[in-house]
Amino acid sequence: MSTPPGDAASRCSKCAMPNRLNLSLSDFVMKRAMCLNMPYLPIERLHDASAPDGGPIAIARSEAGTLKVALCNRSAFFEGIAPQMTVAEARALSPELRVEQEDREGDLKHLKTLAYLMQAFSPIVHIEDDTSLILDVTGCQRLFDGDDNLLLQAIDTLIEQGLTVRGAIADTPGAAWAIARTHAESTVVTEPGQDTTELSDLPVSSLRIDDRTANLLRLVGVETIGTLMYLPRASLASRFGDALNHRLQQLLGDLPEPLVPYHPPPQVVSQLRLSHATDRRDIISLAIDRVLENFCSKLTRRVAGVTRWHLTFFHTQRAPTMVTLETSSPIRSLKRMQSLLMTQFESVRLPTDVEAIMLRAPRIEPLDAAQHHLFDDDESNAEAAAELIDRLSLRLGSRAVTRATLVADHQPEHAFRRTPL
Repeated sequence: MSTPPGDAASRCSKCAMPNRLNLSLSDFVMKRAMCLNMPYLPIERLHDASAPDGGPIAIARSEAGTLKVALCNRSAFFEGIAPQMTVAEARALSPELRVEQEDREGDLKHLKTLAYLMQAFSPIVHIEDDTSLILDVTGCQRLFDGDDNLLLQAIDTLIEQGLTVRGAIADTPGAAWAIARTHAESTVVTEPGQDTTELSDLPVSSLRIDDRTANLLRLVGVETIGTLMYLPRASLASRFGDALNHRLQQLLGDLPEPLVPYHPPPQVVSQLRLSHATDRRDIISLAIDRVLENFCSKLTRRVAGVTRWHLTFFHTQRAPTMVTLETSSPIRSLKRMQSLLMTQFESVRLPTDVEAIMLRAPRIEPLDAAQHHLFDDDESNAEAAAELIDRLSLRLGSRAVTRATLVADHQPEHAFRRTPL
C-alpha cells in the first residue's frame, strides 16, 4: 500500500520545509490596512472654506482658564498663528481671525457619519482618533482594481464632503496611520511586505506613543523610526516602558492589532434600484419621491423624526454622490422633506448615470404625534419659523443662519459666538 503524500512529508527527516497542509485562508492573504486622516476636520465640518482664500479660522480650547488655539487653517498659519498660542495673541496677529470653540462631541459625531460612509469600501471601519479612520481592506482591492484605485476613490469620496484628506495603505494599521499622518506625500501605497521603506524616515512620534516618550527618544538622538529599529528590543522596555515596544511590534506586524469596527446606531433606510441607469432628472425626481414616501412611512411607524439625513446616488463606475440635509428640529413631514430634497437636488451635479438611490438617516429622534389645541397659533408660528430656518440654511449654507450665544472671554466684544440654528 502506498503511503499518503501528507504522511510521507511529515515523516521525512531530510525535508527542511515544515508541514503546511493545515493552512488557513489567512496564511495566503496578505493583510492590508488603509488609514484616512482628515487633519482639518474640526474646522472643515464647521466651514466650507479651509483654503487660504477662505479667511483665517481657529479652533479654541480652554486650558487652565486661558483660551488657546488648538487648531488653525492654512490661512491663519500663513499669518503666524500656531497651536498653543493664546487667542489674544492670535487676534493681535490677525484681527480678522474667526474663532470657534472646540466641540469634541460634534467632531466625533461627524466622524461617525464618515465612518458609516466609508463602509462602502470595507465592512471594518475603525475610529482611531479625533481625525483618523482605519479600514481593514484585506481582499477589498480586488473590487476596486487595486490598492491605488481603492485609496483614491475613498479619498475622493471624503473630498466631496469638503474635507482635506491624507491617506495610506500598508501592511499594518500602525504603519498606515504613521504614513498617512507624517509622510511627505499625502497619498502613499506601500508594496506588500515593504512597509519599512516608507517608515524609516518618519519621526518616532508617528508610533502613536505619548509626548513624554517621544521627547525622551529625541534627547538620546533617536528621532526616526529607522534609527529606533536598529536598537535592541530588550533594552527598549527597560528604558522607555512597555508601551514603546508594544507600538513598535504592532507597527512591524510582530504583534496583531485587531480593529474594533464602528457599528452605527439603529437607523432608517429606504432605497430603490432603477430599472436602467439614467441621467434624466425627471425620472430621478420620481424615484426620489418613491424613496421618500417609503422613508416617511417608516418614520411614522417608529413614531420618530430626523434632523439629519443623507440622499445617495449610486453610479455604475463612479463613486457614489451623497447629499446631506439638516433641519433645525426633528421632522417626518413628507411635504416638508420633499420640498427640501427637491431644492437641494436642483444644485446637485451628477457625474454620470444613476442606477440606484438611497435615503438614510444615521440617527432618529422621538417625535410624538402631538394633539393640536383649539388655538394653536404658537405651534403654527413655531413650525413656520423652523421651516423658514431650514429653507434659509439650505439656500445660504448650514453655517450661515445663526444665533448669538454667550462664551467666556475677557474682552466683552468677543464674549459670544455664532451658533447655527
